[in-house]
Amino acid sequence: MCLACEEQEALLWRYHLEMAVERGEIPEGMVAADFEEAGLPVPGRAQTASKKPANPFICESPDGE
Repeated sequence: MCLACEEQEALLWRYHLEMAVERGEIPEGMVAADFEEAGLPVPGRAQTASKKPANPFICESPDGE
């Protein structure tokens, strides 16, 4: 398979994963690991809220000053 075809296939697979996330269900033939590898949330699994990164412009001293 040529590189262009491989890239097209990878993009199509990513598209199908993203559509599954929007629908909120894992279609037949896909597993949770597919979503995790793509960096997408797993449909049907409770998502944990990600902690926002600390603001680099605010001093966060341990004594609160």
